[in-house]
Formats: sequence, structure tokens, C-alpha cells
Amino acid sequence: MNSLLWFKKKLQTSRLMTEREQKRQKILAAALELAAKRAWDSVSLLDISREAGLPHQDITAVFPQKYDITEAVLRDIDDHMSIEDLGLDEARDSLKDRLFEVVMFRFDLLNENREAMVSMLKPAMQSLEQAARHKQGFCHSMRLIMEKAEMDCNHVLKEDILIAALALVYMMTVKIWLKDDSPDMTKTMAALDRYLARMLKILPLSDRAEAA
Repeated sequence: MNSLLWFKKKLQTSRLMTEREQKRQKILAAALELAAKRAWDSVSLLDISREAGLPHQDITAVFPQKYDITEAVLRDIDDHMSIEDLGLDEARDSLKDRLFEVVMFRFDLLNENREAMVSMLKPAMQSLEQAARHKQGFCHSMRLIMEKAEMDCNHVLKEDILIAALALVYMMTVKIWLKDDSPDMTKTMAALDRYLARMLKILPLSDRAEAA
């Protein structure tokens, strides 16, 4: 489902939501609308309040800073990724295949609202200061990918090393995705497959299905 439509669907079924949650979803939908039209760096909280039809103080009460909005959008995408049944089978699918399917599904979610997500992600890709702000949320996303792919962390490697390795693979793939204008993300898939193969060749990970 289109990420923007996903937020709008939440708004349509908002009777059970708290007033704060309704405002949150309205703000996120407005932010995505604006990010799809212009550079995220040029969008202000005041712009978002006007787009959402909410007072500026309502925006800052939910999201004190603009990067909090980016974090919230990515958290919702993580939630969507976590609950989706990808049909993975640890006994049948290799670790590489499982990681590939999970990461590509996350890219599918990003790609459904591509213009907005490219706009939102570019600042973090171009600035170490911006990237540092998103470090905690990004590491959380990597953990979710590992869990979804049923990546066994019960080995000599510490979890933080695995997260760092997967994060490197993911960020290198993001750089390809940002420039990938193919309709089926062919370049992104090829890059991810290549980077995962290198990661699993270097790291001493075991997997029952990997022997195939």
C-alpha cells in the first residue's frame, strides 16, 4: 500500500484514535505531501502546520523538531515491515535470501512514496550531523530487519557488530536506490545482493540453509 495512502487510511479510521494520534497522522500525511513536492530542507514546521490545517503549537507539541517527523515516518514504515507476512522459511531460505527479502520489502515501502522519502532521506545521507541525529532510530530499524529475517545472533559476533555490518550494507544500497530510476528497482536489487554476499562472506555466520 502506498505510504501516503497508508497514513490517509489511518485518518479515515481514526474514531478509535486519541486526539493526539489523530493530529500525529495528519501531520505526517502533510509532511509527506510537502516533501514530495520540494526539498525537505526547505520545508518548515510552519509550512507543515499550514498544510495540515493545524496551529503551529499543535505541531510542536507532537513533534518538537522537524527531524522527529522523519523519525516518525520511518518508524511507521518499520511497523508496516514488522507485521507483514513475507512468507520466509528459515528451513528453506538461506540467511542471505531472507535478509534480501526483508530489506527489499522495506525499499518497496520507501519506493511507494519515493519522491517524499528521497527528499526526507537526502539530508541524513549528506550530513554527518543529520545522520547522527537518526542513529538510534536507524539502529532500531537494523535490529528489526535482523529479527524479521530470523538472523541468529547467538554466536561469537556481538549484536552491535552485526548491526554495524548490516547498516553498512543498507546505507550503500540506499545510495544506489536514491539514483535508481528503474521501475522495478533492478539496480537496487543487484547492489543489495552483491553487498549481502560480501557481508556474509566476511562474517563467520552460520545458517542451516546457507550450505545450499
